[in-house]
Amino acid sequence: MIAAVSGGYVRGLLALALLDHDGDGDLDVFVAQGQMLGKKALSEALYPPQGPLKSRLYRNDLEVQSDGTRTLRFIDVTDA
Repeated sequence: MIAAVSGGYVRGLLALALLDHDGDGDLDVFVAQGQMLGKKALSEALYPPQGPLKSRLYRNDLEVQSDGTRTLRFIDVTDA
């Protein structure tokens, strides 16, 4: 799935992949992003990134409580 994202000075292209990276049966998320699009500098972005633009991997840490309540949380494991 590829989607263009824009708003103010924020412009980028990203691709998402859903996969079971850690083998626990939950779908994790891989986000591929390499650069800003357009002629503005990163520092002029509406929401400037906190570090270099790079692809990221988020692990799905779904918690299911004894009463069936679910808490969905994604942890950035890119550098792990």
